[in-house]
Amino acid sequence: MVRWVLAFSLAMMVFAAGAAGNRASATANKVPCWIDVPAGETAECYRVRVPVYSDDDAPPHFYRLPVAVLKARAANPAADPVIVIQGGPGASFFHSAYPEQVSTEYLWAMTEPVRETRDVVIYDQRGVGLAEPALNCHEADGRAASAASPPGVEVPFYDRERDELARCYDRLVAAGIDLSSFTTPANADDLAVIIEALGYDQVNLWGMSYGTRVALVMLRRHGNLIRSVVLDGVYPPHIRADEQAPWATHRAFTRIFDDCARDAWCTKAYGDIGDRFAELLESLNEKPQAISVDDPRWPIGSEAVLDGDLLIFHMYDALYYGDAIPYVPALIDDALNYDLSGLGWFYWYPFIADWALDEGTFLSVTCREEMPRIRDDVVAKEIQKYGVYAMAGSTIMTDDICDAWPVPPLEPAEWEPVESDVPALLISGAYDPVTPPDWGEDAARYLLNGRHVEFLGAGHVPSAANRCASDLVAAFFDDPDPAALSLPDCRLFTEAADFSSVDW
Repeated sequence: MVRWVLAFSLAMMVFAAGAAGNRASATANKVPCWIDVPAGETAECYRVRVPVYSDDDAPPHFYRLPVAVLKARAANPAADPVIVIQGGPGASFFHSAYPEQVSTEYLWAMTEPVRETRDVVIYDQRGVGLAEPALNCHEADGRAASAASPPGVEVPFYDRERDELARCYDRLVAAGIDLSSFTTPANADDLAVIIEALGYDQVNLWGMSYGTRVALVMLRRHGNLIRSVVLDGVYPPHIRADEQAPWATHRAFTRIFDDCARDAWCTKAYGDIGDRFAELLESLNEKPQAISVDDPRWPIGSEAVLDGDLLIFHMYDALYYGDAIPYVPALIDDALNYDLSGLGWFYWYPFIADWALDEGTFLSVTCREEMPRIRDDVVAKEIQKYGVYAMAGSTIMTDDICDAWPVPPLEPAEWEPVESDVPALLISGAYDPVTPPDWGEDAARYLLNGRHVEFLGAGHVPSAANRCASDLVAAFFDDPDPAALSLPDCRLFTEAADFSSVDW
């Protein structure tokens, strides 16, 4: 865990979009669309200039962001569109898969309920995807693509590409890119510029995962521009996420095992799966085992070595997706019966460059806003408390990785909870391992006109992948009254995972 000794402070304040001189520079240049537009749908695409800093004495300096407006199906759409804010930090809506695949079909399906009445604005944040500049580290991409075999358990996750990421940092700095300008407050200020440039008076925000943090900071800095907000997979700025990662990991697995214990079918099929699995993890930590890996980068039959900590790490990622959750007890049961082959189903993302994000943006934000405030003694106590489930959630980031990506730490005021009376709907998935429902409940305490709801069968960000959840989002935007909102009657919302639904 990082022990930060940073000898410099933030020398320049990020751009404040409310400053009159900078708002006048907000421009949106219409360009040919780069996204697929299905038959019967309409889109408009723009490049929007966003100032880097608010220092009026400095020469003008701008980034350019790609913005797509997915037009409503209504003949007379509402005047207040919905702006969707992607997660990460560093994830792109327009480069959606490793390493550079451009696929936007899912955006139309995800936003369909909202577009019945409103335009939907999709964009890439500064440093991300099709933005100029983008902070993709091709050095790390090359390292991941050229690996001759799956990495072993002896190398921490991020340290596998530390040298490549350090070279990426040096290249970006040499190109004149100020990596201290890629921050959450800057992302919020960029949204204010986009709203101005596209001529909107007010908008609705639909934030997902890290995008909820951007939306919350937007409420703090530019709340007058926001009519209503949906926060799905809530990631508040006052949460010390990495300190809580051991607990969050333990909580997600415990929720699965508790729900299995309450399910007569699951209990009969798998017994006391949680205690048995803990024994397997301890056994693997003592004696790691090889499993067959099905990955197109390596020959058929390639093997990876897993210990208990690494297995939890890979399973932790799988819990992001609600569809994977019913399979967890079945695959664990197979492993407990000495058939480890099913564990290969969980094996993915052995490198940071596998993630569909721009590594430079991810590190610029994370090494500025998360790692400087993490207390080693707290993390150590949490690891001791939560045992075999704890390490996967606590060892993703390391000393070396942020030492290789030096950026100034966040200002202490940015840690404060966001208070607002803007109508807000907060959504959580019960099995979410990375933004647990407790964080949504906590953030809601400061939103005076907010309501938190939990989808009992979902993982991370239900509204991005499930029609029941996106219908709820659309209903809220049509009538943003949290108290009067009718809750869904679908299985994903009302019931835990159906473990008997597993079909091999």
